[in-house]
Amino acid sequence: MYGAPSAYLIYYASEQVSFEGNLKTFKRDAIIADGPTHHLCNNCGSTVFTDVGWTKEALGLDIRAIPYGVFENPDFDAPEIAVWNRYLPGWLESSAPADCTMEEQPETLAEFRETAVQFGIL
Repeated sequence: MYGAPSAYLIYYASEQVSFEGNLKTFKRDAIIADGPTHHLCNNCGSTVFTDVGWTKEALGLDIRAIPYGVFENPDFDAPEIAVWNRYLPGWLESSAPADCTMEEQPETLAEFRETAVQFGIL
C-alpha cells in the first residue's frame, strides 16, 4: 500500500494518535487475521496512518502505523526492527540489527506473538 520496496513505519497505540479532517479508507485482507485499514489523504491519496487490525488479537493492543514521511522530523532514529523483508531488493540494506530481522511473515498469531516477545515488543 506504500508503493515502494519497503516502508518505514512508526507504531503507536491507537489512543495516542488523533487526526482531524476527512480521510478516505481502504481495508485489505490479511493472511492470518483482521486486515489493516489504511486512512488516506482526501486530496492526494497518501497514507496518513494505518489501523493495523490484527494486533488486537495477536498482542492485545490496538496499533496505528504512521509512515515516517508524514512527520516533519528528519531526526527520527533508524529502524530497530525489520520485518517481512524476504523480497527486499539486494541493493536495499536494512539498518536494523541482524538479530532483529524477520524474513517471513508469521503464519499464525501465535508465531507473531513469539516474534514480538523475541524482539522485545512485548
